[in-house]
Amino acid sequence: MHGNRDGMMHGTMAGHEPDKGMDSPWLDLAAAIVKAAADDYVGVLRKLWRKSTGPEDIRKKRILIVEKAELENFFHSAWYEILTDIDPDRLIYQCRITAREKEKAAIERANRKKIKELLREAE
Repeated sequence: MHGNRDGMMHGTMAGHEPDKGMDSPWLDLAAAIVKAAADDYVGVLRKLWRKSTGPEDIRKKRILIVEKAELENFFHSAWYEILTDIDPDRLIYQCRITAREKEKAAIERANRKKIKELLREAE
């Protein structure tokens, strides 16, 4: 497993020897499963960090907390170990960084939009 400058995690998929140059639909499937779980985890974190405004939001947050726990269980499961050699705790850490960066960018975009609206109103 290796990190690179763009923050992406790299590792080998189970049964794959990187120096042999072997490509397999099974390796692609394993990589897609791990990537989908990581993307889902980032999405769940971002939703959990948003403000709650009412009882319906609290119910949704409870569901998200369960989903987060299920994804963390997957990352620490035997099945995950079969799919990849990427350290699960490192992947979770990287997902948290990615979620934080995406949420920060979304907040900055929303703030820029509000400022533009206020400036238009002031004219």
